[in-house]
Amino acid sequence: MRPPIIAVDSSGDVLIFDSVQSAERYLEPIDVLHGEYVIYDARGCELTASLAPRGRGITIAEREPARRRQPELRQHLIAFLAAAGEDEDSLEGLSLEELVALGQRKYPTR
Repeated sequence: MRPPIIAVDSSGDVLIFDSVQSAERYLEPIDVLHGEYVIYDARGCELTASLAPRGRGITIAEREPARRRQPELRQHLIAFLAAAGEDEDSLEGLSLEELVALGQRKYPTR
């Protein structure tokens, strides 16, 4: 799993975390329990989130078998970045790697 970790909630809002640990600390267990997020790594691999043992937060892991969802993640990032004020036409020409880097640099979740 390659950071950053990107969580997309059911409304299409995007959260970008520098590490798995910061995503695990930030995301609410109740939201994970209700399936509110689709979570990806920087390569577009879909990750899985589950409740940690003894109800102590959540755990994010690679999905087995791996699901590569680059086109889906690209579209989420383009929609998010365009809504944040970035030029949508320019975004369409960027690779997934470039979109992830732009989001991480300008709109990280703290």
